[in-house]
Amino acid sequence: MVRTTVKLFAVGLIAFSMVAPAVAVGPSNVDITWISIANVYYEVGPRSILADGYITRLPQSTFFGGGGKPKLDSKRLTAVRKGLSSGSGILKVARTFSLGTETIASIAAEMRK
Repeated sequence: MVRTTVKLFAVGLIAFSMVAPAVAVGPSNVDITWISIANVYYEVGPRSILADGYITRLPQSTFFGGGGKPKLDSKRLTAVRKGLSSGSGILKVARTFSLGTETIASIAAEMRK
């Protein structure tokens, strides 16, 4: 019984390995064009795909200047400083307040001045 099952499995595996490569033929060419910050145009064989990378838009008030850390209201900034002062590490404070470690590290650096 076991030998028959093993033989059937082996025959099935060999048959599949002979058929699978014929079915899994890829496109003759793939061309990717970066159109803008978030738009990408793909040509995969005869198909053309335009991918719009903007799934959600963050409000402009979240950003300021040419970069840097996000704006934090005074209440949240005070809470972050309190977390850092209590001895919690940068990673723990970042997780607690759902902020990046760079943001927390820059607040910690400001506190040391």
